[in-house]
Amino acid sequence: MYFQIAGWVVLALSIGIRARSESPRPTVVAHRGASAYAPENTLAAFNLAWSLGADAAEGDFHLTADGEIVCCHDKTTERTAGRRLVIAESTLTSLRSLDVGSWKHERFRCERIVTLGDVLATVPADKGFFIELKCGTEIVLPLVDALTTSQLPSDRVRVIAFDKEVIRAVKRALPRHEAYWLSSLRREENGAWEPSPDELIATALEVGADGLDLKGVPEVIDAAFVRRCHVAGLSVHAWTIDDDEVADSLATAGVSSITTNRPDTIRAAITTAIRFRASDAAEVTP
Repeated sequence: MYFQIAGWVVLALSIGIRARSESPRPTVVAHRGASAYAPENTLAAFNLAWSLGADAAEGDFHLTADGEIVCCHDKTTERTAGRRLVIAESTLTSLRSLDVGSWKHERFRCERIVTLGDVLATVPADKGFFIELKCGTEIVLPLVDALTTSQLPSDRVRVIAFDKEVIRAVKRALPRHEAYWLSSLRREENGAWEPSPDELIATALEVGADGLDLKGVPEVIDAAFVRRCHVAGLSVHAWTIDDDEVADSLATAGVSSITTNRPDTIRAAITTAIRFRASDAAEVTP
């Protein structure tokens, strides 16, 4: 009897190891394109992301004064163009006149601010895109028009935002597109992380989000938290991870995607770690 029980224990452990080692690799998302190597949110960065093997890319989008959706992280162009234009108060023509590549390297001096349509046109047939909305709900109707024009299938486009009302509006206007609520995680003086897991899940459900896209803190985003989210019907995503060990920890926890400035190295690190665990699991399988 003892040997029979021991055998079942070993088998159960090996099945558990195998399940973890054979779990699919999370989607690797290029943050603002391959922004470690090319100027963020430019066609150069997005095209490089595809050539480096990113599964998806992420970009930041604002609405211009003339109703165009443009790719830029900040509310103004000062950081990347060296000249301060407020995007919401500027036309597409004036924004396109700016050089948003030279700050990274002289070879990128021809890079210009581009529209959402320009960016979506670069997405290969087997890749996806994460649209981060950086302004308010006024961008949602233009977003519907842009996505209709692009004709990218809804299952290849995700919408993300920190603004809860934007997520709510996106889900009303684009019910077939998945939308994830973005949240940072901050550590309080008492050591607790805020928002708490309960608050994160409750808020995502309240606004109708399909998932949570969180700052990549392994202490919070562990396997137990991911399971809780899955039970609630939410996927879990993490940003912005350039450290191999942190990426592997989050992948092991079961996140659906990892956003990184270095899609080539993070994808390679996760793939190697999964293969290593699979090899170890094979050695202990009876």
